[in-house]
Amino acid sequence: MAKTPEEGRFADTAEHQLIAVFETHERARAARDRLVDEGIPSSEMDILNREETTGVTDAQTTAGVWTALRRFFIPQGEAYGYAEGVNRGHAVLAVRPRFEERERIVQILESFEPIDFDAQLEEWRAEGWAAGPHAAMPAEEDGLFGRRADDLRSARVRGYVRDRPAPRP
Repeated sequence: MAKTPEEGRFADTAEHQLIAVFETHERARAARDRLVDEGIPSSEMDILNREETTGVTDAQTTAGVWTALRRFFIPQGEAYGYAEGVNRGHAVLAVRPRFEERERIVQILESFEPIDFDAQLEEWRAEGWAAGPHAAMPAEEDGLFGRRADDLRSARVRGYVRDRPAPRP
C-alpha cells in the first residue's frame, strides 16, 4: 500500500532513491554519517563497495555486487556503470528518502563531493570499457528495475524512482 509523504517514504505509489558515487568508502561513510546527524535513518541508506558493505549482501564478489545493485532498482543499463565503479574501488551510497526530503539530501550529498559519474563513465569508455551483460547479473524481472527521476537537478547525484515499493528481504 502506498503511503503519503507525511506517512512514510513513498509519494503516491512511487519509491524514490538517490545514488551518489564517491572516490572512497571513507567519503561515502562521512556523507552517510552526516545524513544520520541530520535525521535520516541509517536503515534508509546502503553503502556498496569492495572493502566493506553496510546494509547490503556480500559485495566481495561480482555476483555480490549484482545482488546489491538489484536492491537499488537502478535501470539495468545504468547498473553496469555502478558495478564497474565498485570493481574499480569506488563506493556507491544509496539513500531512500521521503519525497519531501530529496532536495535537502541532495545538497548534503553534494557537499561531500561525489564524483561526476557521467564524466567518469566517459573516461572509462575512452579507455576501452564497454557496458554490457555480465554472467553474474540477474535477469530483468517485471518491476525490478526503476527509471531515472527526471525532476532532480544535480550533476553528481542521480535520482531513481520505481512505481511500486521494493520488497523487503
